[in-house]
Amino acid sequence: MTATTPSTPRQYRTWQLGRWFVLLGGVINPIVFVAAYTIAGALRPGYSPVHQAISDLGVGRYGRVLDTIAVGHALLLILFAVGFAILMRPVIGPAWRRSPPPPSLRPPPQWPSTRRPPSSRC
Repeated sequence: MTATTPSTPRQYRTWQLGRWFVLLGGVINPIVFVAAYTIAGALRPGYSPVHQAISDLGVGRYGRVLDTIAVGHALLLILFAVGFAILMRPVIGPAWRRSPPPPSLRPPPQWPSTRRPPSSRC
């Protein structure tokens, strides 16, 4: 069984960084994202969350603000993925990381070309 707690100071710093990434990107980020679009929907006259998508809020008075929030949301989700990978490294183990990719992610086989080389006859 693999230890899931860090044993060296460097591992501890990396582990703490991973925990912050997971906290910011996976817990706080979705709450702020939903709150921002809820407030923007309440401020926009005539907006109905039942009949319109939240992407409709990206146009108009607060469009740039909401587009910026969406980009920030995406970046924080990437931080979440990095933090999750850092925290799961001891659990997953090195054998999992060295295993071949599943067939759906492997490159396609190199098929022989159907074109024939030019003939040497003149």
